[in-house]
Amino acid sequence: MRPIRSRLPLNTQHLLIRLFVDGESAKSAAKIADVQQNTASLYYGKIRKVIFEKLREQARSIYNNEHVIDLACVDVSSPARIPMIGIWRRRGKIMTRIIIRKPTDIDAHKTSTKIVPDLIIYLVKIKSSRQINMNELHWERYGEQLEDRLPEGDEGPLVEDFWMHAKMVLRRYKGIKVANFELYLKECEFRFNYGSGDEKITTLEEWCLLD
Repeated sequence: MRPIRSRLPLNTQHLLIRLFVDGESAKSAAKIADVQQNTASLYYGKIRKVIFEKLREQARSIYNNEHVIDLACVDVSSPARIPMIGIWRRRGKIMTRIIIRKPTDIDAHKTSTKIVPDLIIYLVKIKSSRQINMNELHWERYGEQLEDRLPEGDEGPLVEDFWMHAKMVLRRYKGIKVANFELYLKECEFRFNYGSGDEKITTLEEWCLLD
């Protein structure tokens, strides 16, 4: 079964993946690929969903279980800021997870692998319950220095570098719906971890089963 179902010609799908990797907006991609803007937007959304599922699948294989941010690491003392994201490094790559806060998710949290993050991102200065802007997010390092608790030989980029990269990518969208935020976060994780532009294109084409 193909992760992306589309009636678009195969060459158009290849082009849209390339434009997505290049950072073209859906509006610009629609003009270049000669499709409707809504078509390009929907296809971009499908790419993000594939990225989300593949990265979650990889994380499950690493931990042999579902994984969640350990709530013992999270400061919930102030209603003025909401814990939003946990970021950590594993096997030389950056990993991210939205922090579970809903009471209905507590049972799932009890049976999942607990992750101690290197950075926790808090949502502050909240202007809307439906949309997140990057100037509303504030990061804090958790616990001791990252280098002091990395497994020997686990080298790679710093989590702060990832968050700077993510802010740069996410600011382009000028606000993201809360319901879609994790899809965009996983897009950033993919862009940061998966090499050059050509390597990203090859990976996405493999994931989307276009060939």
